[in-house]
Amino acid sequence: MKAFQLKYKEAVKASAFTLLTFVLLLFTALITAAFGQGEGNSPYQAFDEDLMPHGMPFQSWETPMACRRTFYVDQAHPEASDLNPGSERRPWQTINHAAQHLQPGDRVLIKGGVYRESVHPARGGSGPGEMITYQAAEGAKVVIKGSVILKEENWQPGKGWRYNGPRHTYEDGEEPGVKIWQYGLESSWFGGYNPFGMMNISHDREWVDYRKIKMDAHFRRRGMIFLNGEPLEQVEHSVDLAEKTNGAFWVEHNGLRIHVRFPGDKGPGDFLAEATVKEQVFAPKEYGLGYIKLKGITFQHAGNGFPVPQRGLVSAARGHHWIIEDCTIEWANSLGIDLGNEMWHTITEPTVGHHIIRRNTIRNCGIAGLEGMKAEAYLVEDNLFENIGWQDAEHGWESGAIKFHRARNTLIRRNVFRNIT
Repeated sequence: MKAFQLKYKEAVKASAFTLLTFVLLLFTALITAAFGQGEGNSPYQAFDEDLMPHGMPFQSWETPMACRRTFYVDQAHPEASDLNPGSERRPWQTINHAAQHLQPGDRVLIKGGVYRESVHPARGGSGPGEMITYQAAEGAKVVIKGSVILKEENWQPGKGWRYNGPRHTYEDGEEPGVKIWQYGLESSWFGGYNPFGMMNISHDREWVDYRKIKMDAHFRRRGMIFLNGEPLEQVEHSVDLAEKTNGAFWVEHNGLRIHVRFPGDKGPGDFLAEATVKEQVFAPKEYGLGYIKLKGITFQHAGNGFPVPQRGLVSAARGHHWIIEDCTIEWANSLGIDLGNEMWHTITEPTVGHHIIRRNTIRNCGIAGLEGMKAEAYLVEDNLFENIGWQDAEHGWESGAIKFHRARNTLIRRNVFRNIT
């Protein structure tokens, strides 16, 4: 009996080895047939980059465009005004003004500068050949920021709060003081949305188990402070500032005054200080706009909350057939770009999707770089995603360079991902 069992095991091993050998030979033959064996042949050259897993090629709707009219925005022009006709000699002053006037087939060329505004397109194009295009002028560095400069003369020494000692006590304590400055935020900056008065935590939060996860990131305010272009750490309590020799800020409960410890206990005159005052930097107010193109523009500084809903620094607002190429999207408190239907409780726009995201740099986003609820026929190619997820939010299920729901006929290729939390 033992001899029989031994022979049986040896036969099984031999059969398994024979099968494995056959599979390897078959795989080698298939690779050779697919890639060829000539000198200089690269296996990568043999792939059809448009071929999808189901065997059909990716179908792109993109066609060459010919702009019917070109308008100009140049805030540095001595005669710039939104009362002008938008010509190169008499340009508009703001991009959002252009966004209210552009028609299908129109293009706006934006001259260099930092534009502190949010842009809300009033309409989209009428088809692939008649898109509405927002483009940086040739050689121009165009930055659209959802932040304001905190003027040096409006800072005051901090007062009325304890900045050191234990968190929970009624006593002022004997600890030596630390150098804190305070700044009153102007309500007119916000236009109804104050990121310093709102927490990060998602509006749809029945899934969060408060007892089991670290909630610090969720309970921080959405507003961000930048010193010389770098973000300043936010702390939960005023007394936490005493420990932050490299600088930090705390927000009063009504969201209208901040308290800052500058790095090295320097003063406001040593830094360019900026505060985010917008939820989104480029986003239509009307759902479902299509055929909009963004090219060569840098978008920065959004005080958006954790998804869901997905509301990006740049947002298609449930739109369709957008092209975003050669742009930089960075320093979103939460999400860089949203292209889908925002969340599961929305009414699905029938045409949502069909976007092209190409050659962009998407970085320094607190939760995610690119998201889409119903990712229908996206093309995502040649982008750099880096330094994403720095909020380090437990149970932040939307975290990642890319998060797509219900993806179908979507092609993601030749992207670089690095430093993703």
